[in-house]
Amino acid sequence: MIFLLHLFRLLSGIVLLFAAQYSLSASPAEIGQWGAAMGQSGLRRFYATGSDLGELVNRQLSYQLAARTGQAKSEVDSYVLQWDSLLPIATDMQQPVFLRALARTAKRFEPDKLHGRNDRFDLGLVYAPTLRSYVSFGLGLEHTDADIKFVEGTTDGFAAGPRFDAGIVFSDTLALGMRLEELKFDGDNRIAVFTPGGLLEIEREIENRRRFFKSELLGRYNSSHADFIPARTQLGWMAGIQYLDTRYERKINSLGQPVNEPFGNRERLGIARAGIFTSYTFGRNNNWNASVEYMLDHEFDTNMATVINDRNNRYLRAGLAYIVGPGKRIQFDYQGFHSTGGSRGRNNFSIIAVIDF
Repeated sequence: MIFLLHLFRLLSGIVLLFAAQYSLSASPAEIGQWGAAMGQSGLRRFYATGSDLGELVNRQLSYQLAARTGQAKSEVDSYVLQWDSLLPIATDMQQPVFLRALARTAKRFEPDKLHGRNDRFDLGLVYAPTLRSYVSFGLGLEHTDADIKFVEGTTDGFAAGPRFDAGIVFSDTLALGMRLEELKFDGDNRIAVFTPGGLLEIEREIENRRRFFKSELLGRYNSSHADFIPARTQLGWMAGIQYLDTRYERKINSLGQPVNEPFGNRERLGIARAGIFTSYTFGRNNNWNASVEYMLDHEFDTNMATVINDRNNRYLRAGLAYIVGPGKRIQFDYQGFHSTGGSRGRNNFSIIAVIDF
């Protein structure tokens, strides 16, 4: 794991050195045009948000805990703080290039089952081959720790790996975004089991590779596209797929026994999601924005729906943002994820700062 930390620092140094060696060619006007296209199309938010990956990981945990405890009910509260920034950097290219940095901390509480925390840091380069598109490559680094409540136990570990993103604005109303990443996790798990002979502590290493893919088509419309849409209002829709694939290395615990994961050495979770969106800008200086979206999703592929088998879900998000300036906003979000059969629910509260320079 020390090697991965050094790799992350090395990448940071290379990016900063690259930034210092060239002169900026892309003009502020071009950068502004690109930023406006990303914001109006929904791609800037698509790129910044980590809520979709967070939801799939939380579902994965709910499935795991249900299999270990036999309880076919999961109710979770979670809280997120996130900072996301793009910084134009010096380059000899004619199109904008940005340094992208993200810092995110998330806490998860599921009574009598698991309390956990995940901290994530991303660093990468974003290149705009046109003023209506982007490609990005970077490195993600995570630290996760969990306090297991149904037994005396803890889990702790680090993950790191590459992340690739791309997006394109096809027209004034249609855009497509994509994200792909693979993180390798190394950690350990410790539990204490009460036996007739006394307290027995069992330790094991955890090593897995988590792949995440997301692709989403975004439609956005305002009063210039349809007369019935009020001024300062945006209507939209989105449709896409997400896929989480986790593969575990075989391990032996401190008792010399093979470790058996609840669903074998591979866990799959794929969802298809579609929904509608609206936002309204208001205030004396138009510096407030309220938004709501409602989606439905279906888990079309999973091998974890054993104790919990409730594959259709509702997703409601309500957000209020203060717009500090162009490319700068502070947003509070509530997100509710609830399966239609009532077996699983999660309430998530987020404060997200998107500050582009």
